[in-house]
Amino acid sequence: MPAITEKQIFGWAQGWAKNKGEEIVRNFMQKGGWEGWAQVELANVFQTLPGDGVVNVEREVHAYQNARQAVDIKITDVNQQKSFLVELKCESLFASADSATQQAGNKFYLNFQDDIQKLRLRTKQQSQPLALMFIISDEARRETDSFFGDSVQREDFSLPDGWTLSIYLAG
Repeated sequence: MPAITEKQIFGWAQGWAKNKGEEIVRNFMQKGGWEGWAQVELANVFQTLPGDGVVNVEREVHAYQNARQAVDIKITDVNQQKSFLVELKCESLFASADSATQQAGNKFYLNFQDDIQKLRLRTKQQSQPLALMFIISDEARRETDSFFGDSVQREDFSLPDGWTLSIYLAG
């Protein structure tokens, strides 16, 4: 069986999002966001990737030069000795659990850019860097598209109640 690819990881993230649409909308509207929930869910989904024999998925792996920072998900195809470091960003209606103020959607893409740079420049492991971002608001989508242009992949999905989810992938 061939090694796991970036395209497979993006496809499996899309499949998860399609199946979890109602929960994504519900969690988007909660204070504190939904990134932690998505991280656990996606780690379980990625565990079933059809790698060459053994797929190992870990969360919160200390893969950065700064020992206090951890990558959200590490996916390793053990037999192929190939791994991916995955950072997630999930847009939330509210900035944090401590705040009832809305997040500034037009600045959300900067968090994604920070993760991309962190993955590319500060990892201590030989792994392929991937950043996945989930956006729901039109404002954040417009600003992200304007900033990144064609340098990232994007897929859109309809969610319940007329929402649209955009998933971005940067490698």
